[in-house]
Amino acid sequence: ALTVLAELREWPDERQRQAVQQLLGQREALLRLPPALARAGLGSLVMRIHGDLHLGQILVASGDALFIDFEGEPALPLAQRRAKSSPLRDVAGMLRSLDYMAASGAASGGAGQSPAAQARKQAIVRHFHQVSELAFLAAYAQVTRSLPHHWSTPDSSRSLLDLFLLGKAAYEVNYEAANRPSWLPVALAFTLGWRWWQRRRHRGRVPRWIKLPLLVLLTLAVVVHYGNLFGRASGTALAIGLLVLKLLETETRR
Repeated sequence: ALTVLAELREWPDERQRQAVQQLLGQREALLRLPPALARAGLGSLVMRIHGDLHLGQILVASGDALFIDFEGEPALPLAQRRAKSSPLRDVAGMLRSLDYMAASGAASGGAGQSPAAQARKQAIVRHFHQVSELAFLAAYAQVTRSLPHHWSTPDSSRSLLDLFLLGKAAYEVNYEAANRPSWLPVALAFTLGWRWWQRRRHRGRVPRWIKLPLLVLLTLAVVVHYGNLFGRASGTALAIGLLVLKLLETETRR
């Protein structure tokens, strides 16, 4: 993917070109990341997975969701598609698909809209993206709690998910550059943002004196908005908020 980016000569704007040059300047650091992140998967669960899971592989009918196309990633050899892998590989596929759906919604329509209307639309799309990702991760964590994961450290699951997200982003850069150049900024935006998040995580844990007030404020906000902590809507909101705080808790140095 980095080689593909280095060979591109045309960019939508100067800002995009400069961002890519900054990313290419971190080539060595990026190439060291996959082996380091992969160590988090030692001893973890492997199983039969979908292998190419995204929103286009889910049909909603009669009040239920049906998963289709279990042949795996078509570009991979059959033996590799049939091999067991981490279920977090499919989680990464869904998160990237939600990102693409948000980008598609942000880019579509808007002709004749006022700047204020366009700003509202972008705000709605950003909110949807954030809420959908957090809701998906919260639901996944809830239904897989009983699975026999054997993580080596408390933040191993996040590191392994990062590995698969990075792999997805690299695949997307190659695919978009070859087939849909206009969509390349979506893959690049994730890669650049992910790299920023990695540097931020390496700064260490968020202090407890910050997290405790956030927990109190979260609880008060849910009570004020919903009137209780035990309803379905309030419980979902509280679970999503606690998940965000949990992600802050696992920010440790590597």
